[in-house]
Amino acid sequence: MSIVIRDARPADRPIVVAFMAELQAFERTLCANRADAASMAAGHTEYLFAEIAAKDGFCLIAEDAGAPAGFLIGMSDAPPDGDLHIREDMRRIGYVTDVFVSPENRGRGLARALLAEAEARFRARGLPVMEICFLAGNDGARKSYEAFGFAPYEVVYAKPLGD
Repeated sequence: MSIVIRDARPADRPIVVAFMAELQAFERTLCANRADAASMAAGHTEYLFAEIAAKDGFCLIAEDAGAPAGFLIGMSDAPPDGDLHIREDMRRIGYVTDVFVSPENRGRGLARALLAEAEARFRARGLPVMEICFLAGNDGARKSYEAFGFAPYEVVYAKPLGD
């Protein structure tokens, strides 16, 4: 196994879109509010790349033996103005929006390697906290993130109000 974590290049956009579609298709099995994977993946990926550019972010690609095996998107973020209940020195954070490892590559440490690189980059930026969120019911993500040192911080509950 020869894992490499590197910055995404322009030529990687199609694989990031494909991985985003796979991630969305999986999340759709957990939550009915998720849009059809094929219809959202390209647009959402472009939105995230714009956020990366605006928020000192990055898209990492995990490769194994030269083949793309996963990705991570991270960026600097801050709570909205007026969010004064958080100490000023703790307001700007490193936020991971998405982590995905292809099914055939899971259980081999790629998510951990992606998270470790993201953590190193956030530390280099002087950010005090790294945050990540995931859908309730995604026990694989929960276990992976807890094994990496994440712990629950805020819990958000949702109650559908439609029919």
